[in-house]
Amino acid sequence: MAMRRLVGWMLAIGLATTACGPVLVPTEISGNCPEATVGSLPNGMRLTSRSFAESGAGATAIRAQYVAGARELTLLSGVAGEIPGTDTGVRRTVRGHEAAIREGLGDTRIAVWLEGAEGAPCSQYAVVATGLSEAEFEEILRSVR
Repeated sequence: MAMRRLVGWMLAIGLATTACGPVLVPTEISGNCPEATVGSLPNGMRLTSRSFAESGAGATAIRAQYVAGARELTLLSGVAGEIPGTDTGVRRTVRGHEAAIREGLGDTRIAVWLEGAEGAPCSQYAVVATGLSEAEFEEILRSVR
């Protein structure tokens, strides 16, 4: 539940900086930001929601959330705005880009990276995980495509 609020807050900040508010649209959209997907999910996790929101300059950010009980995983593709969390100084390569690993509230881990110029539409990506072990989080980061 805490992660849902955190991810909702992160997406809302991004939307507030680029649009009047969240705009959910059907899945068949032209102009989607390239979507980050995960090739390896911890046992029992399943996709529970997928939403789209304006990310700026006609681009559409994508949010996919996976849940298994109290464990949650969210992939944010092309979101705008600041993603909260305390930078741990740890870096990982995700989709060929350097990701900063952050700690969020409680047992939330966050990886944030840019796939374009800072502030450009579709440039910021993130993986947010709550209730997952460090090993599970690392495996997810290795499998992001």
